[in-house]
Amino acid sequence: MRITNQMMWMSSLRNLQANLAALSHAQDVATSGKKLQIASDNPPDASEVMNINSLLSDIDQYQKNAQSATTRLSTENVTLQSAVSLLNQVSELSLATQSAPVGDPTRVTAINQIAQIKSQLVALGNTQVGDVYIFGGSLTSTPPFQSDGTYVGDSNAQKVQLEQGVQMDVNHTGDTVFTPVFQALDALTAQLQSGSSGQIAAAVTAFSSAKEQLLATQSDAGARVQTIQTTTTELGQRTQTLLDRRSALTDADPTESVLDVTSAQNALEQAYAVTGKVLSTNLLDYLNTLR
Repeated sequence: MRITNQMMWMSSLRNLQANLAALSHAQDVATSGKKLQIASDNPPDASEVMNINSLLSDIDQYQKNAQSATTRLSTENVTLQSAVSLLNQVSELSLATQSAPVGDPTRVTAINQIAQIKSQLVALGNTQVGDVYIFGGSLTSTPPFQSDGTYVGDSNAQKVQLEQGVQMDVNHTGDTVFTPVFQALDALTAQLQSGSSGQIAAAVTAFSSAKEQLLATQSDAGARVQTIQTTTTELGQRTQTLLDRRSALTDADPTESVLDVTSAQNALEQAYAVTGKVLSTNLLDYLNTLR
């Protein structure tokens, strides 16, 4: 194939344009600090970065879920601690009145105090985090307990996803936490009103069982908070690993960036020189044809 002057001139221009583009890219990298400007710069790396960004987005949501779950379970834990304190008062009252006869002022006082404690427990059962009633199951917008201790929530615990394939209940429903306590308190009150010492003792035993169940629930809430904290730490470590990998794929080395700019500038100067020679040769050839 015959190489014409026009072909040489066009090739020189293409080479010049390529070097101009290379210099522009090198300068963009040096200025921005990012070696991956667009996906076409390095398609495999760009694809991996997109995958990393998706994973980071998922982890961010998991961390938000964990924060919300921690708030609710921590509130539940504190609430149950207060409930245990009130139940301990009931235990003390029961022991003080167990041997008192029917109608004894000690029993009357205990009955009144237990009624007050039950009202306080109902208020604890209606604890809110923001606008959410935490013991109402999935019915979170209305109080789960009526003033007499009747439960009007449901048995559906709220769940959050802490990571891929891992879900956790973020509350205990009031029917499993407080209802047994209210029933035991009502039974104990009935025996204090008219029961014998033996009947009171049996009611106290049932009450103690309900209290132990509430203590177990409190312990479980605390254990779930610990599990969430462990998961949150792992998510943070995973996030840092992904950020480091993304940085390795996208961030430019400052020293290399400066060298690349210098190299691109030198290549462009050489391209200018070559193009100048080609244009000069073509001009001479043209002038020779005029002689």
